[in-house]
Amino acid sequence: MGIYVNPNNRKFCKVLKAGNYVDKTGLISYINSVLGTKDCETVFTRPRRFSKTTACKMLEAYYSAGADSEDLFKGREIEKDPTYREHLNKHPVISFDLLAFKDKRKKLKPKKENPAMINDYIAFLRSLFRSQDTDLYLAGVYMTGILPIIRYNTHSALSDFRERTMINPGPLARYVGFTQEDVRKVCDRFGADEQLMKDWYDGYNLPSAEEVYCPSSVMEAAKNDDYSSHWSKTSAMEALTDYIYTDLDGVYDAMNKLLDGRKQKINPDTFQNRLDQVNTKDKVLTVLVHLGYLAYDYRSNTVRIPNLEIRQQMLDAFAGAPNEESFKRVHRCNKVIEAARDMDNQTIARLLKEIHDERPPIHYNNEQALRYVVLDAFNLSPNALFTSFEELSSGQGYVDILFKPLKKSSDTPMLVELKHGESTNKAISQINEKDYIAHLRKAEYHGNVLLIGINYSPHTKEHTCRIELIRI
Repeated sequence: MGIYVNPNNRKFCKVLKAGNYVDKTGLISYINSVLGTKDCETVFTRPRRFSKTTACKMLEAYYSAGADSEDLFKGREIEKDPTYREHLNKHPVISFDLLAFKDKRKKLKPKKENPAMINDYIAFLRSLFRSQDTDLYLAGVYMTGILPIIRYNTHSALSDFRERTMINPGPLARYVGFTQEDVRKVCDRFGADEQLMKDWYDGYNLPSAEEVYCPSSVMEAAKNDDYSSHWSKTSAMEALTDYIYTDLDGVYDAMNKLLDGRKQKINPDTFQNRLDQVNTKDKVLTVLVHLGYLAYDYRSNTVRIPNLEIRQQMLDAFAGAPNEESFKRVHRCNKVIEAARDMDNQTIARLLKEIHDERPPIHYNNEQALRYVVLDAFNLSPNALFTSFEELSSGQGYVDILFKPLKKSSDTPMLVELKHGESTNKAISQINEKDYIAHLRKAEYHGNVLLIGINYSPHTKEHTCRIELIRI
């Protein structure tokens, strides 16, 4: 059944012996600071694979009177805290996993529900957190999960909890995942590539922590030298596809714009933490923030796809979508990438016209409008691992678009110059004359580069393309 009262520290010992632990004992300092105060009840929710269970094992080992954990915390951040010894293994602790109880209840479930027993259980939980005696026996509570807690009314048993989430982590932002400093230490320990880590797993910008990474993905990449999407191994993918496939309240259009690299404005306050009431675009996008599939910018109230790992998951989901338009867009982008590799000018021009005819900008009268069509053409292929840069300073001017492959990718960089009502020859000449290759040389890249000139003629309504291959 497990130990629920005064657990020992064996679970945290296993974490440390695995050699994967990154010091997050600063979380204990925060919990110590609120013990015995009106803020002593904490709910800290995060997505799957963001070290929630590890944090619980750490807290058990530190607080439980059933453990002797001084050696486990020696040399760690918490040891410098003035309250360190005051609370180290000094508290009677009750620790339980509600999911485990749910599983056991399924196995022991009687043929008929017992309403009286259920009401007694709910009353017991309410008595823990809302009784007049709560302050007498609870110094603190720490609860975690994926989605924020549901408050049915102002008299909820959980209404006194201080809630920290992916939308508003408050003082716990640096404990949501790995910070840039954490990732640097992991890369040093395993000899991993810090830039690849940033490209694949960074992107959750939170107040006071700024850059936050997915811990599980970072460790998988560092240990196995495998920079790819590790989310497909989890059941969270099912939740993602459920929301991507819906056409509710403009959700499908919003997902397309996010994949195009554009941010979407949301009002996260409309989501009342109930999955049975996710019936608007704002609510769907807010749920995806809590699940880790979107990053929330607290400054602008916008969301975006945080990194390549999540982008890859979304592209895979779109590729398998029952929606014909989603399937067509992704697979057409694969054809564009293949045509560029084959230097097939006519195919690229034809596909650009298809995209323009299906999703025409309101005004297709300048290079900026053409840019949206080109990005749409290249950016949705799951088979190409590029970082795209727009208006990138290089040489004696600015590159319209650079598709730069990730490290360890076999793809070829592509420099794209756009013209409106001119010619592809002029586009290629400008790349050479203004030395737009300078950025790649400065990055010490050696190998092939594709120079791509694209022109749209407002007179003939046709796109043309010219591709040259050079080596630097």
